[in-house]
Amino acid sequence: MKIGLIDIGSNTCKLLIAERRPGFKSKNLNVLEEISLPCRLFEVSPTENLKIEQPKLNRLIDCLLGFVEISQKQSVVQLKTVATEALRKAINSTEILEAVERKVGLKIQILSGEEEARAVAQGLQTDPIIRNWENFIAMDMGGGSTEFIEVKRKKIEGVKSLPLGAATVAYSICSDISTKITLDDQQKVRNFVQDVLQAQLIDFSRPQIPLVATGGTIVFLRKILEQDALHEQPGCIELKRIERLAKSVCSLSLDKRISHYTEIPSDRADIFPYGVLTLVEIMKFLGVDRLTHSFHNLRYGLVEELL
Repeated sequence: MKIGLIDIGSNTCKLLIAERRPGFKSKNLNVLEEISLPCRLFEVSPTENLKIEQPKLNRLIDCLLGFVEISQKQSVVQLKTVATEALRKAINSTEILEAVERKVGLKIQILSGEEEARAVAQGLQTDPIIRNWENFIAMDMGGGSTEFIEVKRKKIEGVKSLPLGAATVAYSICSDISTKITLDDQQKVRNFVQDVLQAQLIDFSRPQIPLVATGGTIVFLRKILEQDALHEQPGCIELKRIERLAKSVCSLSLDKRISHYTEIPSDRADIFPYGVLTLVEIMKFLGVDRLTHSFHNLRYGLVEELL
């Protein structure tokens, strides 16, 4: 049975089509299609009202129509659509949901922060690298929010959804994110992230527990660092290397960032440095000097649940 899952994020719309591998036990998915399309819906700080304007709605509908067509060609039996931070915060989310159902025929389920975090945890359990880990902290950094999950003895002990997505942080600190990020603005980012973590994640501060990370910022960070021949273990990223990259990307204007770091999509290059700076502060707060990246994210968890 083929299952499709559409995830409407703050920066991108993503489609995952998968089926159960025959002859294998649970949590062994055969991924048939995985596509990500730019569709930024989130461009304001957490203190402002977010309204998704018509041009962005049109772009979202175009993405969804394309995903529906792909799903039909793949003979998908069930296609589920979920949305996260952007539609959680949009003041016109009801109108968006109605327009999508009318023009595309899809009903969107808006996940709460806790539902999103739990789906991420379930997705990670489909990753062969992570599956047997007893204790770890997982984080999923999106554009609007970052979800944190604490796992102890393979059971979820706590979940948090914080306003620390790459776009949220960027627009909270700077009105023009196409320029170099000054040392002053870098410090503002660090202070902003530290304040949020101290206020809302103090129970998660557990040094030496492994950190697993998913999300667009981590994907592109990994791509950049894996160009380095000295990178020893794929998916394992050290804090000191992230700090060096943060210094480099912050020193470049948007145009130079795009030309120098070709691994970063042009539509993500503006907020990428803010995501990297946020990641550095999260790792320092959690007391870890490295993280393990997993591609098995929220979509994997929800597809696993449907199957």
